[in-house]
Amino acid sequence: MLVTAPKVTAPYPATAMWLSIFNPENAPELGEAALDEEHRLIEKFLDRLHAAILMRQSTSDQRLLLHEALSFLRINSSHEEELMMRDLFPHIEEHKVAHQRLFHRGESLDYVLATATCSRSLEVLDDVSNELLQHINQDDRDVVMWHRRCCRGKA
Repeated sequence: MLVTAPKVTAPYPATAMWLSIFNPENAPELGEAALDEEHRLIEKFLDRLHAAILMRQSTSDQRLLLHEALSFLRINSSHEEELMMRDLFPHIEEHKVAHQRLFHRGESLDYVLATATCSRSLEVLDDVSNELLQHINQDDRDVVMWHRRCCRGKA
């Protein structure tokens, strides 16, 4: 299932390169269109959150952007877990734990946005973003490679 990009109502979208934490040229591509699109949407919301923090937008605007990113992360995780169950991926439980860890990190960031300084918020956002990229580049890539091996010849 492909998820379409929503209209973002935050008043200051991240358009300048210095506001971006994800380099689109280095964005991980797994070769599964739906998952890649979901990952891009999550990255887009985190980029907008990064810009919102830098521009000192209201805490409620920042938290809204984070909640949007986490909503797409939950959708993406659900799609990945469906794919893993269908393909009998052998490391599904470990992958689910990795998803839970990402959700927990996002919830921790929500608390930081509500209570901490701008610099601390940026630091935690950077940690969350790096963990997400690592998950996509390693864990999700393993799922996609397994899927390709399982689906070879099934059409």
